[in-house]
Amino acid sequence: MNTISSTVTVINSSELPKGYELSNYVIERKLGHGGFGITYLARETATNRAVVIKENFPRECSQRHTTNLMVGPSSAEDKGLYEWALTRFLDEAKVLIRLSHPGIVPVLTAFKALGTAYYVMPQVEGREIHKAAPSPQTINEAWLRPVLQKLLEALDYLHGEGLLHRDIKPSNILMRADTSPLLIDFGTARSSDATHTLTRMGTPGFSPSEQFLARGKNGPWTDLYSLGATCYYLITGEVPQDSMERLAEDELLPLAGRKELRGRFSAEFLSAIDKALRISHKNRWQSAQEWMNHLSAAQRAREEADRRRKEEAKQQAARKASEAHAQSARALAEQKAREEAEEKVRRMMEERRERERAE
Repeated sequence: MNTISSTVTVINSSELPKGYELSNYVIERKLGHGGFGITYLARETATNRAVVIKENFPRECSQRHTTNLMVGPSSAEDKGLYEWALTRFLDEAKVLIRLSHPGIVPVLTAFKALGTAYYVMPQVEGREIHKAAPSPQTINEAWLRPVLQKLLEALDYLHGEGLLHRDIKPSNILMRADTSPLLIDFGTARSSDATHTLTRMGTPGFSPSEQFLARGKNGPWTDLYSLGATCYYLITGEVPQDSMERLAEDELLPLAGRKELRGRFSAEFLSAIDKALRISHKNRWQSAQEWMNHLSAAQRAREEADRRRKEEAKQQAARKASEAHAQSARALAEQKAREEAEEKVRRMMEERRERERAE
């Protein structure tokens, strides 16, 4: 059932109005409008449960009828592109429903209505990562490393299912009460083999250049660039230079070269983020697993270096203790020798006096 109830707030917009009854849900408000769709906060009528609904509405080729709110192609020329986008949305919704990972928001169901398609997700309690993280002046590797590790694990799983998120940014990562991160808003998720021109969209500062180029090659490295940009923002408080601007003149200051970060982050950790942000996708991490392997290797190297330092300190302390013991033993031996010599002299003097008295 899709109706406009008596409580609907009608607005002159491409979005569904507040109070609109969409299937088994009532729209409460718009949460966001990206290049590929619109996200709504809604309530399930049967359970009164709050949910988030993603509507397929590719801005490039869609329009909504102002009277019946049906969605369709913007023009006859856009019909093929719109139908392709709708099919892709439904295909990906089926995949998203099958996903099961603690770092990825689950998709509950999908359905078609109003000439387009929708999928439904639970409303998750949490704070956007940039609001939950320590300030750029105090954030350190001890806080960020485990968060990054969990996000890489989620992306490794997602990419393994043949999907790319393609809109990773601070506002699309929620930090839950247990401090674990959650990837949300798969509005621009696309199959990793998709090459259609509709995919030429992204978020300036957080999306790599291949998302804006007609022949840009998208892959796991695309999401990893965005994750690197998110880390860059959390660490510095600065949105990275737009990737398209970097193609003309790269002015992005590498994290590993920032003196103010020394002491809070290791050079290896910062260099790994810098690698994720390289302009050419060929020079970035090629998979989330590759990045995780690097972090693990760097961690093992640091632990081994720490172990060696502790062992060397222990050995040095043992040497010092041994030297101190030897020195003490020598001093005692010398003291004993002096006492024995003094005792010998005393006895000799005593014997001499005895002989003199006897004479």
